Amino acid sequence: MQASRALLSAQSSALKGLYIPQRTGGEVILSAGQACVSFFSRENRDKFLDLANGGIINPQALGVPLSLALFTDLGSPLFDMYKFKIEDFASGVKIALENFHRLQIELENEISSSETGKSAINISEGESETDETSASGAIVVPDEKMLDEMSKELSLKFKSRAGDDTDSLPGQLLRMVTPEYCEDIIFGLNAQNVISKMHSKKTSNMKREITNITLLSARSTAIPPPPATEEEYEKMDEEEREKNDKIINNIYMEHPAVVQIEVLYQMQTTYTIESDSDNVRDNNGKELSHSNELVGVFEGWIFGRPEGLQWKLTLNRPFYGL
Repeated sequence: MQASRALLSAQSSALKGLYIPQRTGGEVILSAGQACVSFFSRENRDKFLDLANGGIINPQALGVPLSLALFTDLGSPLFDMYKFKIEDFASGVKIALENFHRLQIELENEISSSETGKSAINISEGESETDETSASGAIVVPDEKMLDEMSKELSLKFKSRAGDDTDSLPGQLLRMVTPEYCEDIIFGLNAQNVISKMHSKKTSNMKREITNITLLSARSTAIPPPPATEEEYEKMDEEEREKNDKIINNIYMEHPAVVQIEVLYQMQTTYTIESDSDNVRDNNGKELSHSNELVGVFEGWIFGRPEGLQWKLTLNRPFYGL
């Protein structure tokens, strides 16, 4: 039970790594309302139809409120200011998701192939045994504190391996995701491995297919420097004060700007289970499958970073609707 709760709470730190917080249902309704008001203009109605006909907005998959909210998102002045094309993102997102889930399977296989009682990926020789097994070899159910300690140890070894070899599995993952989400992936895979070993369960021949990709949201924000203090303001000349007033009034200037894009998609997973447990005996050795509706949350800088636009997967979560 402890391991299951830990696995379900694995998204907590990834949320802290977001530049733009996840939006609420109320914010979706507000954005949808703004779109409705904008439809008094025929030009905006035509824009919506063009985006729908071009597959950028998919009302059939999203429904009315989410489709309207996405239309409002795409009207951000930052997109025009920095010449960001949502079509460029849409054309490459399927490959990005497929690469992420392929790498996820490889990491799962690497963990599951380690000996019972080990808490981490086999990234170096001579790893010491943990408290996951007792001296008699019976499996001890780990509490949340033990899982956290195991995952921290794994995280240190993971980062060390990524630094030594950027083409290794850890190195590839850190190029795809944010450091915060990487921590959650490590924790989740470790907890999942412990649960499987507790039930003497081994999963093999896993495949994942990505289908029905739909843009869900595309929000952007400028990140200006903090306004000047009173003392700093008194020392400013007229031009500097004008810039500071624009910061206070949220007037867009050439500040660093980030965009967050949510992508809705379906993932079909097929796999084989081998276990002595009575719970899965009927399916032992059979190919099983299940489908999930997921949301991939990407963030990237569209202005203000020397390295240019580099997309990172910041979160991968179930689809909750509004």
